[in-house]
Amino acid sequence: MEELNEVVEEEVLEEKEDFTEQTALYSKKLKNKIITSVVSYVVIIFTMFFQRYEDFDVALSSGLFLILLLFSGIVTLYAIYYMFSNRYRVSEKSISNYFKKINDFYDVVSIIPLFIASVAVINAFIFSPATVVKTSMEPNYYENDNIVVYHLATNYKRYDVVIVKVGEEDYYIKRIIGLPGETITIKNGEIYIGTGSDEELLGDTTTLKPGAHTYCSVGNNIDTSEECTFVIPEGSYFVLGDNREASIDSRYLGLIKEDELYGKVVLKLYFLN
Repeated sequence: MEELNEVVEEEVLEEKEDFTEQTALYSKKLKNKIITSVVSYVVIIFTMFFQRYEDFDVALSSGLFLILLLFSGIVTLYAIYYMFSNRYRVSEKSISNYFKKINDFYDVVSIIPLFIASVAVINAFIFSPATVVKTSMEPNYYENDNIVVYHLATNYKRYDVVIVKVGEEDYYIKRIIGLPGETITIKNGEIYIGTGSDEELLGDTTTLKPGAHTYCSVGNNIDTSEECTFVIPEGSYFVLGDNREASIDSRYLGLIKEDELYGKVVLKLYFLN
Protein backbone atom coordinates (compact mmCIF):
# COMPACT_ATOMS: atom_id res chain seq x y z
CA MET A 1 0.00 0.00 0.00
CA GLU A 2 2.84 2.35 0.88
CA GLU A 3 4.48 1.61 -2.47
CA LEU A 4 1.21 2.48 -4.27
CA ASN A 5 0.97 5.77 -2.37
CA GLU A 6 4.55 6.62 -3.31
CA VAL A 7 3.81 5.97 -6.99
CA VAL A 8 0.70 8.18 -6.84
CA GLU A 9 2.64 10.95 -5.12
CA GLU A 10 5.38 10.78 -7.77
CA GLU A 11 2.80 11.03 -10.58
CA VAL A 12 1.15 14.02 -8.86
CA LEU A 13 4.53 15.75 -8.51
CA GLU A 14 5.40 15.08 -12.17
CA GLU A 15 2.00 16.37 -13.26
CA LYS A 16 2.44 19.53 -11.16
CA GLU A 17 5.93 20.06 -12.54
CA ASP A 18 4.68 19.65 -16.12
CA PHE A 19 1.98 22.32 -15.62
CA THR A 20 4.55 24.64 -14.10
CA GLU A 21 6.79 24.27 -17.15
CA GLN A 22 3.85 24.78 -19.52
CA THR A 23 2.77 27.88 -17.64
CA ALA A 24 6.28 29.31 -17.83
CA LEU A 25 6.41 28.59 -21.57
CA TYR A 26 3.00 30.18 -22.27
CA SER A 27 3.91 33.13 -20.05
CA LYS A 28 7.14 33.72 -21.98
CA LYS A 29 5.35 33.55 -25.33
CA LEU A 30 2.65 35.94 -24.16
CA LYS A 31 5.26 38.35 -22.81
CA ASN A 32 7.10 38.41 -26.16
CA LYS A 33 3.87 39.08 -28.05
CA ILE A 34 2.96 41.91 -25.68
CA ILE A 35 6.41 43.49 -26.13
CA THR A 36 6.05 43.24 -29.91
CA SER A 37 2.63 44.91 -29.75
CA VAL A 38 3.84 47.70 -27.46
CA VAL A 39 6.82 48.39 -29.72
CA SER A 40 4.41 48.50 -32.68
CA TYR A 41 2.27 51.12 -30.91
CA VAL A 42 5.39 53.20 -30.21
CA VAL A 43 6.41 52.99 -33.87
CA ILE A 44 2.92 54.09 -34.98
CA ILE A 45 3.08 57.11 -32.64
CA PHE A 46 6.60 57.87 -33.88
CA THR A 47 5.44 58.04 -37.52
CA MET A 48 2.82 60.63 -36.54
CA PHE A 49 5.61 63.19 -35.99
CA PHE A 50 6.67 62.93 -39.65
CA GLN A 51 3.91 64.87 -41.36
CA ARG A 52 5.37 65.50 -44.81
CA TYR A 53 3.34 62.68 -46.31
CA GLU A 54 0.41 62.69 -43.89
CA ASP A 55 -2.01 63.54 -46.69
CA PHE A 56 -1.13 60.18 -48.26
CA ASP A 57 -1.70 58.27 -45.02
CA VAL A 58 -3.82 55.13 -45.31
CA ALA A 59 -3.13 53.70 -41.85
CA LEU A 60 -4.14 56.29 -39.27
CA SER A 61 -6.72 57.91 -41.56
CA SER A 62 -8.63 54.64 -41.89
CA GLY A 63 -11.58 54.19 -39.54
CA LEU A 64 -11.29 50.41 -39.81
CA PHE A 65 -7.60 50.45 -38.87
CA LEU A 66 -8.29 52.72 -35.89
CA ILE A 67 -11.05 50.40 -34.63
CA LEU A 68 -8.73 47.40 -34.97
CA LEU A 69 -5.99 49.30 -33.11
CA LEU A 70 -8.39 50.15 -30.29
CA PHE A 71 -9.55 46.54 -30.05
CA SER A 72 -5.99 45.17 -30.01
CA GLY A 73 -5.02 47.81 -27.43
CA ILE A 74 -7.80 46.70 -25.08
CA VAL A 75 -6.81 43.03 -25.46
CA THR A 76 -3.15 43.95 -24.88
CA LEU A 77 -3.99 45.80 -21.66
CA TYR A 78 -5.98 42.79 -20.45
CA ALA A 79 -3.08 40.48 -21.29
CA ILE A 80 -0.70 42.73 -19.34
CA TYR A 81 -3.12 42.77 -16.43
CA TYR A 82 -3.32 39.00 -16.38
CA MET A 83 0.46 38.66 -16.49
CA PHE A 84 0.68 40.41 -13.11
CA SER A 85 -2.61 39.32 -11.59
CA ASN A 86 -3.26 36.53 -9.09
CA ARG A 87 -6.96 36.50 -9.82
CA TYR A 88 -6.96 33.14 -11.60
CA ARG A 89 -4.17 31.49 -9.66
CA VAL A 90 -6.22 28.62 -8.24
CA SER A 91 -4.04 25.79 -9.46
CA GLU A 92 -1.16 25.30 -11.84
CA LYS A 93 -3.46 23.43 -14.17
CA SER A 94 -5.99 26.27 -14.38
CA ILE A 95 -3.18 28.82 -14.81
CA SER A 96 -1.65 26.78 -17.63
CA ASN A 97 -4.98 26.32 -19.40
CA TYR A 98 -5.86 29.99 -19.13
CA PHE A 99 -2.45 31.11 -20.37
CA LYS A 100 -2.87 28.79 -23.33
CA LYS A 101 -6.26 30.30 -24.20
CA ILE A 102 -4.89 33.85 -23.99
CA ASN A 103 -1.90 32.90 -26.14
CA ASP A 104 -4.06 31.28 -28.80
CA PHE A 105 -6.33 34.34 -28.97
CA TYR A 106 -3.47 36.83 -28.80
CA ASP A 107 -1.72 35.07 -31.69
CA VAL A 108 -4.23 36.74 -34.00
CA VAL A 109 -4.70 40.00 -32.10
CA SER A 110 -0.95 40.78 -31.89
CA ILE A 111 -0.71 40.77 -35.68
CA ILE A 112 -2.94 43.87 -35.88
CA PRO A 113 -0.58 46.51 -34.38
CA LEU A 114 2.43 44.92 -36.10
CA PHE A 115 0.71 45.09 -39.48
CA ILE A 116 -0.53 48.66 -39.01
CA ALA A 117 2.91 49.77 -37.76
CA SER A 118 4.48 48.29 -40.90
CA VAL A 119 1.96 50.10 -43.11
CA ALA A 120 2.52 53.36 -41.20
CA VAL A 121 6.31 53.20 -41.60
CA ILE A 122 6.14 52.34 -45.29
CA ASN A 123 3.53 55.04 -45.82
CA ALA A 124 5.45 57.71 -43.92
CA PHE A 125 8.86 57.16 -45.48
CA ILE A 126 8.82 54.97 -48.59
CA PHE A 127 5.65 54.25 -50.59
CA SER A 128 2.14 55.66 -50.53
CA PRO A 129 -0.97 54.84 -52.54
CA ALA A 130 -2.85 57.68 -54.17
CA THR A 131 -5.77 58.25 -56.51
CA VAL A 132 -5.60 60.42 -59.61
CA VAL A 133 -7.97 63.39 -59.58
CA LYS A 134 -9.11 65.17 -62.76
CA THR A 135 -7.97 64.64 -66.33
CA SER A 136 -4.68 66.49 -66.74
CA MET A 137 -2.67 63.30 -67.36
CA GLU A 138 -4.90 61.59 -69.91
CA PRO A 139 -4.49 59.37 -71.87
CA ASN A 140 -1.84 57.79 -69.59
CA TYR A 141 -3.55 58.34 -66.24
CA TYR A 142 -7.31 58.75 -65.99
CA GLU A 143 -9.36 60.18 -63.17
CA ASN A 144 -9.76 57.67 -60.28
CA ASP A 145 -6.79 55.61 -61.40
CA ASN A 146 -4.93 54.19 -58.37
CA ILE A 147 -1.18 54.66 -58.27
CA VAL A 148 1.81 54.07 -55.98
CA VAL A 149 4.18 56.94 -55.17
CA TYR A 150 7.82 56.39 -54.18
CA HIS A 151 8.83 59.12 -51.72
CA LEU A 152 12.57 58.43 -51.59
CA ALA A 153 13.10 59.21 -55.26
CA THR A 154 16.13 61.35 -56.05
CA ASN A 155 17.92 62.34 -59.22
CA TYR A 156 14.69 62.98 -61.11
CA LYS A 157 14.89 62.48 -64.85
CA ARG A 158 13.03 63.83 -67.84
CA TYR A 159 9.65 62.13 -68.39
CA ASP A 160 9.39 60.97 -64.76
CA VAL A 161 5.80 61.20 -63.54
CA VAL A 162 5.80 62.98 -60.20
CA ILE A 163 3.50 64.25 -57.49
CA VAL A 164 3.77 68.01 -56.99
CA LYS A 165 2.47 69.98 -54.03
CA VAL A 166 1.61 73.61 -54.67
CA GLY A 167 0.46 75.68 -51.72
CA GLU A 168 -0.83 74.07 -48.54
CA GLU A 169 -3.29 71.52 -49.89
CA ASP A 170 -3.12 71.16 -53.68
CA TYR A 171 -1.42 68.10 -55.17
CA TYR A 172 -0.88 67.57 -58.89
CA ILE A 173 0.33 64.61 -60.91
CA LYS A 174 2.61 65.84 -63.72
CA ARG A 175 5.48 64.79 -65.95
CA ILE A 176 8.95 66.33 -65.74
CA ILE A 177 9.90 67.94 -69.05
CA GLY A 178 12.59 70.47 -68.17
CA LEU A 179 15.56 69.82 -65.91
CA PRO A 180 17.71 72.20 -63.80
CA GLY A 181 19.96 74.38 -65.93
CA GLU A 182 17.85 74.08 -69.08
CA THR A 183 15.72 76.56 -70.98
CA ILE A 184 12.28 75.52 -72.19
CA THR A 185 10.77 77.31 -75.18
CA ILE A 186 7.26 76.65 -76.41
CA LYS A 187 6.48 77.80 -79.95
CA ASN A 188 4.33 76.62 -82.82
CA GLY A 189 2.83 73.89 -80.62
CA GLU A 190 6.22 72.29 -79.98
CA ILE A 191 8.65 72.18 -77.07
CA TYR A 192 12.31 73.05 -77.48
CA ILE A 193 15.04 72.26 -74.96
CA GLY A 194 17.88 74.74 -74.67
CA THR A 195 21.22 74.12 -72.96
CA GLY A 196 23.59 77.02 -73.33
CA SER A 197 23.46 78.29 -76.93
CA ASP A 198 22.01 75.03 -78.29
CA GLU A 199 18.32 74.37 -78.77
CA GLU A 200 16.66 71.19 -79.99
CA LEU A 201 13.15 69.89 -80.43
CA LEU A 202 12.01 67.76 -77.52
CA GLY A 203 12.10 64.10 -78.52
CA ASP A 204 9.01 63.33 -76.46
CA THR A 205 7.93 59.71 -76.69
CA THR A 206 5.07 60.20 -74.22
CA THR A 207 1.71 58.98 -75.50
CA LEU A 208 -0.46 62.04 -76.04
CA LYS A 209 -3.96 62.46 -77.36
CA PRO A 210 -4.19 62.35 -81.17
CA GLY A 211 -3.38 65.73 -82.65
CA ALA A 212 -2.24 67.15 -79.32
CA HIS A 213 0.03 70.20 -79.32
CA THR A 214 1.70 72.19 -76.57
CA TYR A 215 0.98 75.91 -76.43
CA CYS A 216 1.76 78.61 -73.91
CA SER A 217 -1.85 78.58 -72.74
CA VAL A 218 -4.74 76.15 -72.63
CA GLY A 219 -8.48 76.35 -73.07
CA ASN A 220 -10.49 78.17 -75.70
CA ASN A 221 -9.19 80.90 -78.00
CA ILE A 222 -5.57 79.77 -77.79
CA ASP A 223 -3.05 82.03 -79.49
CA THR A 224 -1.09 79.37 -81.40
CA SER A 225 1.52 81.92 -82.49
CA GLU A 226 2.43 82.86 -78.93
CA GLU A 227 5.96 81.99 -77.84
CA CYS A 228 7.13 81.63 -74.25
CA THR A 229 10.41 80.75 -72.56
CA PHE A 230 11.18 79.33 -69.12
CA VAL A 231 14.70 79.46 -67.70
CA ILE A 232 15.10 76.70 -65.10
CA PRO A 233 17.52 77.40 -62.24
CA GLU A 234 19.28 74.73 -60.22
CA GLY A 235 16.95 72.87 -57.89
CA SER A 236 13.84 73.46 -60.03
CA TYR A 237 11.91 71.60 -62.73
CA PHE A 238 9.48 72.35 -65.53
CA VAL A 239 6.46 70.01 -65.49
CA LEU A 240 3.55 69.46 -67.86
CA GLY A 241 0.44 67.34 -67.88
CA ASP A 242 0.09 64.74 -70.64
CA ASN A 243 -3.25 66.28 -71.54
CA ARG A 244 -1.39 69.31 -72.86
CA GLU A 245 -4.44 71.29 -73.93
CA ALA A 246 -6.22 71.00 -70.58
CA SER A 247 -3.55 70.87 -67.88
CA ILE A 248 -2.66 73.29 -65.10
CA ASP A 249 1.11 72.92 -64.90
CA SER A 250 4.34 74.94 -65.02
CA ARG A 251 2.82 77.18 -67.68
CA TYR A 252 0.57 78.51 -64.92
CA LEU A 253 2.04 77.25 -61.64
CA GLY A 254 5.57 78.26 -62.51
CA LEU A 255 8.70 76.18 -62.04
CA ILE A 256 8.57 73.48 -59.38
CA LYS A 257 11.24 73.38 -56.69
CA GLU A 258 12.68 70.03 -55.72
CA ASP A 259 11.21 70.19 -52.21
CA GLU A 260 7.78 70.53 -53.83
CA LEU A 261 8.18 67.11 -55.45
CA TYR A 262 6.53 64.54 -53.21
CA GLY A 263 7.74 61.47 -55.03
CA LYS A 264 7.76 59.58 -58.30
CA VAL A 265 4.86 57.49 -59.58
CA VAL A 266 6.28 53.98 -59.92
CA LEU A 267 3.19 51.86 -60.40
CA LYS A 268 -0.38 52.03 -61.66
CA LEU A 269 -2.64 49.54 -59.92
CA TYR A 270 -4.61 48.28 -62.88
CA PHE A 271 -6.44 45.65 -60.84
CA LEU A 272 -7.93 48.39 -58.62
CA ASN A 273 -8.85 50.79 -61.42
